[in-house]
Formats: sequence, C-alpha cells, structure tokens
Amino acid sequence: MKPINPRGIRLTLLLINIFIVSAIQLNSQTSSDSNELAIAEYKTLPILIEGINDNNAAHLTKESVQTRVELRLRSAGLKPVAASSTPIPARTLYVNVNIVGAGFDVDVKFYRYAFWIVAGDKSGSGMVSTWDTGTTGTHGNNETFILGVVERQMDIFLNAYLKANQDDK
Repeated sequence: MKPINPRGIRLTLLLINIFIVSAIQLNSQTSSDSNELAIAEYKTLPILIEGINDNNAAHLTKESVQTRVELRLRSAGLKPVAASSTPIPARTLYVNVNIVGAGFDVDVKFYRYAFWIVAGDKSGSGMVSTWDTGTTGTHGNNETFILGVVERQMDIFLNAYLKANQDDK
C-alpha cells in the first residue's frame, strides 16, 4: 500500500476549491438590444415558473420562487399573470430554477411569439427566446440564498425590460 502524498492531496483540494469558487457566480446575458424586449402593452406580463423539484436539498418551493418573481414585477409597476391564462401569449417571462445536489442554476428568459419563413413557401411559428440572463453556483442548502439570486436575475431583466419599454419623454 502506497503512503498518501500530502502535497498531492493539497493540490487536489486547491483545484476543487478553485472550481467551486469560480462556479459560484458564473453569469451570462445574451443580449443588450432593447428591441428584443420592446412590446406595446408591456405593463401586463405573463410568467411561467419551472424547474423546481419538490425534494431538493435547499427546500426551495415553486411557490416561494413565484412569490419573489411576482413581488419584483409588482414593485416595478408591472402586472404578472399566469402564462396559462392566455391561449397563446404574445410574450412570456420564463424563470427556471434547477437544483442538483449542492449546485443550482437560475435562468430568466423573455419569450416572444414569432413567425419565420424557412424557404420559399415554408414557414414556422412559435415561442422563441429573445433575451436571457442566468447564473449558476452552489447553495449550501440555503433557500434564502437561491431566492436572492432569483431576485438579482430579475433585477437584471427588469432594468433591461423597463429601459426598452418606458418612454423617456
């Protein structure tokens, strides 16, 4: 049996720590173009919350995420409505929170109904993501931490959404 090399263990632990710390707040935002968020009736916004499994380590619930998202929208002067309350909404705010073990991922996306021509007389239509922001990290079994991350991602969305839709007059 080989003796354990303390230097090798320290190096392995250092690499693991670097990976964890760098993964804590990886952020992405795919667009800063306000046209992707501009809509005529921007004050009412259908929302869809998904991805939260019932038995997660952080004890996060879909209801707690829904409450935070709705409160953020209302505090910005917007009216959240369930995306399922309209037959085919022209737009939808989609919030997805995934928790796997000690890791989590939060995605906030803005979907719009779109129509496109593929070739000649062929066309398609459906909901497409025109804007998104997200982050991933570790949660330490802390529901409050993840809800804070949801709020920060909502703030990024609301800043861009309101900037694209409010008149500067």
